[in-house]
Amino acid sequence: MATTTDEPLPLHELISRILAPEPSFQKPKGLLAGLGTMQALNQRLANQPLLDFINATLRGISQVIFVNNPLSGLLILAAMFIQSPWLGGMSLVGTASATLMAIVLKANPGAIQNGIFGLNGMLVGAAMAFFGAFGNGAWNPVWAIAVIILSALTAVVMETVGTWFATRFRVAPLGIPFNGVMLPFLLLLAFVPQPFFDLGPPPPPFPAGAIDGFRLVQSLPIGLAQVFFSDKLVSVGLVLLGVAICTPIGAVVGLLGCAMYLLAGLLLGAKPDQLYTGLWGYNAALTATAIGGVF
Repeated sequence: MATTTDEPLPLHELISRILAPEPSFQKPKGLLAGLGTMQALNQRLANQPLLDFINATLRGISQVIFVNNPLSGLLILAAMFIQSPWLGGMSLVGTASATLMAIVLKANPGAIQNGIFGLNGMLVGAAMAFFGAFGNGAWNPVWAIAVIILSALTAVVMETVGTWFATRFRVAPLGIPFNGVMLPFLLLLAFVPQPFFDLGPPPPPFPAGAIDGFRLVQSLPIGLAQVFFSDKLVSVGLVLLGVAICTPIGAVVGLLGCAMYLLAGLLLGAKPDQLYTGLWGYNAALTATAIGGVF
């Protein structure tokens, strides 16, 4: 995948070696034929725009957890719809909007196809669904319109600031567009009076109590699913399966990250419900997956 000129490597070339291994390394046999990043599928769909758009959108959903597989994305999308149709719908709209904007910008086709642009749109959609549900309530069209605009903006940020960041520091700017778009938006909502968006009241504090060992063990994989704002049992199982069919080691190290967060929470005296809901776990799961399963 090396370029043949002296120009700085484009964004996709810098990230693809991490998130989209070369097809020559993806030759599983038998029951394992669906594993890996399915790069052969990208080649088959290169001249089929609609199917390729669906493929890129699903990959963008799975890329949030360092997974590059459309089947994984489909399972994770199903998990979010089971958790909440509002969450699933907003996440899908966000991913599709970012992917479409990248196409309009004529960004690197490989980066689009492997979901590099869609992942920030998915994060915007999921986050906006979360804040919108606690504020104006689910299915409010104002939040949906904002998702379309902000998700498309993440593609612009990825193509401009992300490319500069990647070429200058040789580090994948995976979540920079999401933070660069969402943080200013939320600050505006918090400090500028406006009649359209309501963030709702602050959540009540978690109650104190004794640790229930059985519930603690049950909550182990929830941190992995909280990456996608999900904690229902079926949703947790689908997220774990989605990761595992692409990268079994990624699923294992993600669960190890969840275990480490539980241990750290116990040592720091976290309240039980904070641990049971996995709210401390998603960052630990992402960190473990990034370090142990990707980088």
